Amino acid sequence: MPDIGEVAPDYLGRGNDGNVVRVSEQQGKIMVVTFWASWCPPCLKELPLLEGLQATVGTEQLKVVAVNYREDKKQYRRIKNKLKNLTFTLTSDSNGKIGRRYGVDGIPHMVLIDHAGKIANRWVGYGEGNIQQVVDAMNELLAKQLAEREP
Repeated sequence: MPDIGEVAPDYLGRGNDGNVVRVSEQQGKIMVVTFWASWCPPCLKELPLLEGLQATVGTEQLKVVAVNYREDKKQYRRIKNKLKNLTFTLTSDSNGKIGRRYGVDGIPHMVLIDHAGKIANRWVGYGEGNIQQVVDAMNELLAKQLAEREP
């Protein structure tokens, strides 16, 4: 499992369009990667909040990837169909291989990745304050990124 400050594992599965999703292709953006399952009520509560976060910040600055963790492909397709109105990227990790690279051993498991592709923060489990913590950490990263761009 990579520590905070280390480069995030690159491969995140195949997205809604069938194309491979990689952290390295999102350089310059902040990423929220969350590992979730359909049987996990806190996970399902978190997904629409992350959708709203991406919509508010904008996809040119923030990419949300929701990795369906250890559910079979048939179940994933059913869930994906139910969530088709959400605009963030959905991928599948039916065998848990992607999650293992991220150190996932419980869900929801959320990772914040900075604009350089390094892990900035991690949250395991879900509490009402989690999304606010994510927003605060993301705002810090956005401010840092803006400051680095200014001469």
